[in-house]
Amino acid sequence: VIALLLLCCVSLHAFGPPPEKYENRKYSFSIAAGSGYSFFKVDERHSDPASSLLLLTGMFRFHFFVTPNVHIQLGFENMSQKAKFDTYYFADGHSQFYDRSFNYTHRMRMYELYIPLMARIGLTPQEDNSPSAFYIEGGYAIQTLLSSTALVTDNRTDKDVWGGSTELAFEHWILSEQSSSVILLGMGFDKRLGWTKKFISFELLYRYNFTRFRYQGNYNTNDLMIKNSCITFQVGYRFQ
Repeated sequence: VIALLLLCCVSLHAFGPPPEKYENRKYSFSIAAGSGYSFFKVDERHSDPASSLLLLTGMFRFHFFVTPNVHIQLGFENMSQKAKFDTYYFADGHSQFYDRSFNYTHRMRMYELYIPLMARIGLTPQEDNSPSAFYIEGGYAIQTLLSSTALVTDNRTDKDVWGGSTELAFEHWILSEQSSSVILLGMGFDKRLGWTKKFISFELLYRYNFTRFRYQGNYNTNDLMIKNSCITFQVGYRFQ
């Protein structure tokens, strides 16, 4: 009996008290930052295949608990994506001759805002008493292009010939030509910090854009249609 009491005392000291019941928790907040890889598909009649550069993202979400393991999430996310491709470039006052000589490298950067609405389903029914939980999630987001820039380099001389802001517009848009929609699919892992209501989250998320956007380059000389999707890995902190 004494040994059993000692074992109970050691267990309580090592692991602490159990968490409060999940029913008392109706909402929480989370912040996260991450990086990932973009996929850009261009019309290869007017450009060589595009290659992606590293993207960066940061987000804030509000979580509403429908059940202990089902959350509805609403928030916003900023993202910066970059792409590189060889295509045409025509300086001011020069004739435009499209001869499939892609002698110029365009490095494009996009700054975007996403407003996602998502459902998160935990694979552990009793997350309130679990130190960790795996989950899957999916949803929809409105995407807005905030701004974009481009830098053009002549591959024959390796010199930059033009750089500055460039306008992007979606082929099929909502609200404005700079707004579109994406679907979101992902999975993740929440790790509780002790027996608190705070978690460290690790999340893998895929975004697929329903429509292409138009890259116009310098004075609308490119008019290149580009399809975009991306995958990100984010590390976050969830708290009440």
